[in-house]
Amino acid sequence: MNLADSPKPGDVYTAILKLVIQEMEKDDTEEGKKIVDSLRGKVTRKVIKQTVMTSVYGVTFIGARK
Repeated sequence: MNLADSPKPGDVYTAILKLVIQEMEKDDTEEGKKIVDSLRGKVTRKVIKQTVMTSVYGVTFIGARK
C-alpha cells in the first residue's frame, strides 16, 4: 500500500478490516446476524493485524481463531 507517493501512508490492516466488516454485514441470516452482533466492536485493526501478519508464517485456522 505504500508503494506510491502519498501525503499519508497507507494502512493495509485498516483496509482489510473494512473488507471484513463489509463481508460480516452481508450475512442476513438470523444466525449470521446474531454472530455479527456478538462480534461487533471485537473485530479490530489489532485482531486483523495479528492474523494477517502470522498468516505468512503458516498460522492454522485454529491458531488464527484463537
